[in-house]
Amino acid sequence: LQPDSVVITPMDRVWVGRPVLESKDRRDHCPAVSTWWFGYNAEIRRTTQTGAIVAPNYTERLLLALVRWAQRDLGCDPGATYVRGGSMGGSGAVALALHFPEVFAAVLAQVPVYAMTRPGSGSAVRLECVCGPLGADPAVTADGVPLLQYFDGPRNIQAASADTPPIFATNGRRDASIPWENNPPFYAAANRARQAFAVYWNNGGHGMSGEAPADVKAWSDAIYRYRLDTSYLAFSECSDDRRYGHGDPADGDLEGWINRGLGWSGLEDSAEVYAVTVTADYPGVTYPVSVAVTPRRRQSFRPPPGAVLLAQVGAEAPQAVTVEPSGLFTVPAVRIADAAGTRLVIRRR
Repeated sequence: LQPDSVVITPMDRVWVGRPVLESKDRRDHCPAVSTWWFGYNAEIRRTTQTGAIVAPNYTERLLLALVRWAQRDLGCDPGATYVRGGSMGGSGAVALALHFPEVFAAVLAQVPVYAMTRPGSGSAVRLECVCGPLGADPAVTADGVPLLQYFDGPRNIQAASADTPPIFATNGRRDASIPWENNPPFYAAANRARQAFAVYWNNGGHGMSGEAPADVKAWSDAIYRYRLDTSYLAFSECSDDRRYGHGDPADGDLEGWINRGLGWSGLEDSAEVYAVTVTADYPGVTYPVSVAVTPRRRQSFRPPPGAVLLAQVGAEAPQAVTVEPSGLFTVPAVRIADAAGTRLVIRRR
């Protein structure tokens, strides 16, 4: 319990009453197992080799219950709940953000896995240790969702109808625990979905987050500016983004980032006007920077689908922007000439 916050630090070990000797990970050869911050086979007290696999999200439910307890009994602000973690914890943080966007305001994920791409190998083995073989009969959650689909981060962020919590992440190209091949599909999907996402990577291993530049390390505090009841900007198609390649660790820039240093100030979110100053600033940034801007979690500025808006970028002539059937709208190629940023004003026409 902190003076102005409650920090809950759970442990992902669950007592199941027997050594899970069929697990490929010797750490599970005891009566307490890791659950990938998700859950485990409903028959784990007997066996995980159950043919048809049903794996309820017991751990996710426990974490959500802890959040509700802190909000109800400790007076925590429901609009300011955050999740952060590293490695398996980072993977769980991303999954929680995408599965429960109405709960979490923002996310910090160090070296997370974004998807379980290859049953029987890679990171998928850790989930199979407590759920059972994922390549046999279809494995499903208690709600009947295919388990690999439940953990398919690129699919989940692309398909999300809600504003997903901004995700700030780090990854290493030579991370033996978190294969690089999992990362580019998620980066590309977040960009296409125009959901808020920023990542820094380098050619390091599992401990690469400690080698990140100071401005990236500051993301650990930056997440707290977000709230569930306050609008923010999602960035995509940034001209300053680096090349992450197609999944081969040698393909693309060995050090790089997406949406590094992008931010905003002076937000106005009223029924008739949405205005904000868009900024780009980190040590070594080269101006000008251009980026597509999608306002998210808008509270008051909610024009209907099909409405035509007028967006003025700095001193440029206003441009027409149409609200999409989803309710989203994006202002493309907002040009940022210097550290002072560019004022963006969007009005109903």
